[in-house]
Amino acid sequence: MILPSNLDETLPVACNTAATDVLANVEFASTLPYPWLRHQDATGTPALLIGGGPSVSMFLETIRAEQKAGAAVFAMNGTRAMLERAGIVPDYLVLVDAQPGSAGFVGPADTYLIASTCNRAVFDKFGAADNVVVWHPNFPGLTDISCNRERVLIGGGSSVGILSMSIAYVLGFRDIRLFGYDSSYEGDCGHAYEQRQNDDDEPELYTVGDQTFAAAPWMARQAVEFQSASTQLANLGASISVLGRGLLPAVAAIMARAATNHPETPHASR
Repeated sequence: MILPSNLDETLPVACNTAATDVLANVEFASTLPYPWLRHQDATGTPALLIGGGPSVSMFLETIRAEQKAGAAVFAMNGTRAMLERAGIVPDYLVLVDAQPGSAGFVGPADTYLIASTCNRAVFDKFGAADNVVVWHPNFPGLTDISCNRERVLIGGGSSVGILSMSIAYVLGFRDIRLFGYDSSYEGDCGHAYEQRQNDDDEPELYTVGDQTFAAAPWMARQAVEFQSASTQLANLGASISVLGRGLLPAVAAIMARAATNHPETPHASR
């Protein structure tokens, strides 16, 4: 049984970059002139967080219509290019991965939310751009790096999807809607588009309630982290909606039923 309380033992974080390299990235990013993420006043504008799960394809027209009505669209990694192909320019692009290949995710967006952990190859894409904001994930050792500015630490999870929930809250969004946060495969597809970075993922089977899903370990971890992250944000006044199908939406559905009927901690087993 996998629960938030035993998550680190059952599904440990597998970082794709040495900690020393990640912290070197942070030191470099901290010297750049870009503004850092700061807390913003609450807004009634909805935030649409776009994950890359297979189910997101069925919501592209909804996302387009809601953005046209005033909602803010957050893209992460490869979802930006997917949205561009659908004629949608995101309001925000969020990047966190420390590998230089993340530079390939950069493309048209109104504002770029770039983690200090990102490789300098990502920042080289921007030059003197005035629409870049640096944010700091709560990475071990990051606070040991000195700085002369106030640093807001973003936590809540290990994936860009979960961290983006916290970023949206810091930016003032309280109506947070998640699209394509499947955290599982649909057939042989783990994403709604080709993403070579995950070609080596090895899915396992996870059961939630009476449903079984194939998911890479990082996907399963994201679904468990969602429980704590969404609960914390809800306690702070946010409304979290999950639209789609898959492992994480199944967990969210159980949480919603438990909140209505009786307290119960959803869990995944394998």
